[in-house]
Amino acid sequence: FLSSALPPLEPYLRDDDLDRFVQRPVARLPKFMLVEGQIHASLPKGGVVLLGDAIKAVKPYFGQGANSALEDVSVLAKCLGECGDDPAAAAASFDEARAEQARALVRTSRSFDGRGPLGTARFLVPLLLDIQLNKLLPRVFSPPMLRGLQDERNTFVGLRRTKRRERAVLLGLLAGMAAAARAVGGFVLRRSAGV
Repeated sequence: FLSSALPPLEPYLRDDDLDRFVQRPVARLPKFMLVEGQIHASLPKGGVVLLGDAIKAVKPYFGQGANSALEDVSVLAKCLGECGDDPAAAAASFDEARAEQARALVRTSRSFDGRGPLGTARFLVPLLLDIQLNKLLPRVFSPPMLRGLQDERNTFVGLRRTKRRERAVLLGLLAGMAAAARAVGGFVLRRSAGV
């Protein structure tokens, strides 16, 4: 089946691996796993261009797998059109156009949570903080990352940069507030001591 349906993949599939997979009972088939590792890789001879979740798996609830795959298809079509009959050049152009965005998407997805109570906190604290900061100072702090991902004008790289900048601004504000509180506290102590 795979030979006729996906001939370019045939050299990369080993018969013994496929046989072991086919022989497994349904209850023992692999469960969903977040695939980690290199996002883009080159092969010494020939190659396959991977799109969407095949190259950048994100958490299922993140809602960006299919969206990202559609963006990949659009960019790949443009690269193929620009490179004419040179698929290697089109693949290189696609990699250059999408690699940074793919890495940003995967890193963003992975940064949202982890296992256990601390993992849940890693997801909820920034989300709640972003909601409150955006309500308090909307010109300084953007909406939460999940809402930003829904705006087609945003890029994964751009959103990550924005959130890093906002965290730096927040740290600066907190440091300024701590310094002001320390100065006021020192003044009050000196005043109460009669100095």
